[in-house]
Amino acid sequence: QAKAWNAKRASDMTAIQTQLEAFFQDNGYYPASADLASTTWLSSNMKNLDPEALIDPSASPQTVAQSLQDVAPAAKIYSYQPLDASNADCKTAGSQCVSYTLTATYEGTYNGQTTDVKKNLD
Repeated sequence: QAKAWNAKRASDMTAIQTQLEAFFQDNGYYPASADLASTTWLSSNMKNLDPEALIDPSASPQTVAQSLQDVAPAAKIYSYQPLDASNADCKTAGSQCVSYTLTATYEGTYNGQTTDVKKNLD
């Protein structure tokens, strides 16, 4: 089961990063963490992102609003940590963030790694 969940985590991280980068190309900034916690915002701004991709597969049942949190990376949760131009947390809805770190923690190792860390491509 852990191997399948780790593969799903890797796939989710790629899907999320792809959508974040597409949003940046269209808008010139990355979304705040509060934006990604809003199903309304997601359905309007990231139509091609499956909301289930925001939820770690081994987590207890959660809603999208409880997933992809702006917290330190940890097991069973995806961490999205956006920063503003002064390198401060970029949490408030509508904020224009300039960078991000996206992290999933694997169960054991997967492809030789214990975490999957993606950063903005800009």
